[in-house]
Amino acid sequence: MVKNASEGKRHTRKIGPRARRAPTGAGDAADRDAKKTSSGRDENQRQNIEEAMLHYLADRAFNIDFVRAIAGDMPLSGRDHEFLRERMSQRKASFYTDLLFALTQCYFPPQLARRFWQEILQHKRELRKQLNRNPGVVVAAIDYLSNVRQAVGRPAAIITADRIMMVAEVALKDGLTGLFDHTTFTNLLKRETRRHRRYGDLFALLMIDIDDFKRINDKHGHAAGDEVLVRFARILQECVRDTDTAARYGGEEFSVLVPHAGRREALRLAERIRSTAAERLGGDAGERVTVSIGAACCPDNGTGAKRLLLEADEALYASKSAGKNLVILADSRDPAGKNATGTGPSQAGGES
Repeated sequence: MVKNASEGKRHTRKIGPRARRAPTGAGDAADRDAKKTSSGRDENQRQNIEEAMLHYLADRAFNIDFVRAIAGDMPLSGRDHEFLRERMSQRKASFYTDLLFALTQCYFPPQLARRFWQEILQHKRELRKQLNRNPGVVVAAIDYLSNVRQAVGRPAAIITADRIMMVAEVALKDGLTGLFDHTTFTNLLKRETRRHRRYGDLFALLMIDIDDFKRINDKHGHAAGDEVLVRFARILQECVRDTDTAARYGGEEFSVLVPHAGRREALRLAERIRSTAAERLGGDAGERVTVSIGAACCPDNGTGAKRLLLEADEALYASKSAGKNLVILADSRDPAGKNATGTGPSQAGGES
């Protein structure tokens, strides 16, 4: 029951074509055009940093051991070869940015990253001859970037991981709740579907909606509504595991990605979130606030991101229709039926 799936998305300004050179004598116009061009470069750089950070967070299978394997320091399995081809096809020139980011925690523009990667591999071969052993790509990269690069001309401008994390706080998270935003969550969900195709890992998806949220806004004002959103975000962070990902999907709707979880684990977590919210989400006035939850599991309810979102969303709608303050699993839409899989105050236990 996504009321407004566009809420919570990042909106980035598109960069138009480079401004034409101003006629002679139009100094002010030329200055404005130069500022626009500079602003466009800054915006593109910001988007590149966001993209690099997002892909780093969204695909932890692309880790340092995988980089070592690409460099020849470790063997590549058949699945690794398949993943490598898929990643190179998807990321194109930015593939080398991903390589160096995973290796150094620094951002390099794609063309520069490709050149540096090739030179790091060459430096590794030279070190191997000198040392009579393989130093590994990590040592070669550190030595090359901190020492050799100082002698090859103009130093490359890099952005450290701390700076990228500062950007990530703004670019990837919801400003009010501090949870991941809609776009980031969608990318993380796609990561899990790729991981399932590659390794067969199970995972679950929860879609959560705060019941009667409009009434809270209408009765107590939007400031009170915002406070409810913040309180529920804290409840989510307390209830989920370290490996789970909680996000504000849009408006009063939230989502949780639960890796390595089947039906039972998904329902157990969903019931913990539901019951905790029922106990603690109400405001100082003592008004009770509850949440409804729909859950879907991969591969039981689908293996693609869109399908799983649809299944979890329809289960959420079913929990709303059944009286709210319930947990419903995607393949069980009737909490009163004998084959239902759901939990809540109107049911005795369920698979919790």
